[in-house]
Amino acid sequence: MLSKITGKIVSNIVGGVQQRPISCVGKCVPNRSADVFERTIKNSPIKEIKGIPVEIVGDVSQDFIKKISKQIDNFPQRWLDLFKENDYKIVLSKNITDAYKAKGVHSSIVEQTEKRNPQGTLGITYNNIQNRLFNFFCFCDKPPLSDIYMQNIVNHEFGHGLCNIKKLDSDLNFRQALIDDLGEIQTQKKLDSLSESERKLVSHYFFNKKAYLPVDEIIADLFAWQQKGGGCYGTTLILDKENKNLMPYLFPNLNEAISNL
Repeated sequence: MLSKITGKIVSNIVGGVQQRPISCVGKCVPNRSADVFERTIKNSPIKEIKGIPVEIVGDVSQDFIKKISKQIDNFPQRWLDLFKENDYKIVLSKNITDAYKAKGVHSSIVEQTEKRNPQGTLGITYNNIQNRLFNFFCFCDKPPLSDIYMQNIVNHEFGHGLCNIKKLDSDLNFRQALIDDLGEIQTQKKLDSLSESERKLVSHYFFNKKAYLPVDEIIADLFAWQQKGGGCYGTTLILDKENKNLMPYLFPNLNEAISNL
């Protein structure tokens, strides 16, 4: 069953650029402008983190702001410069819906986001091809989850930003690396080396034709595991027991390609 489903995944990878889930990508309302953003940001207790502009929507704790700042401090300067050059913003909010509405994201996307993630979303990356002034990372203050997993979420979402800027999900070398890794994952030897919850993760996220991860989702999390604090797939957000080496183990070729960026 795994191999049959993999054939569909591989054909999608080779055939064209994967589309991000609707909760992460869409079109913004055209009458929003950078001027609106600048007026909003003046009321924020913090105006930037490592040179990246910050907008605060609603009531988030000072402790939350400090945790986000501390994690972003860990990133290599070359990546921070890349985000600044591409006009990324950081939005801190209690929930994704309020952040989307404040940023002028189209109402249909807001509605779909509410249905998909009514409570649990901690972070999201919004990439807009038509107008990069709307590119932003959003992180949500939802204790106690945000206390435990914020490092992972920040790393993962910054991975999405990097993937978007460098168009890694459409890079043929990256796609070939992923195809090679997906083929290796199916071998009995590799499957036997995984725990029960890890096999469930592999089956659900990588070989489920209705739920498999887009290319950029895997790239983002591999990037995250190369940063201080790690990524999401491999933590107890997904697994019964944390395995920091799971994603690099499953995707060694793609992981090496990312490390060489």
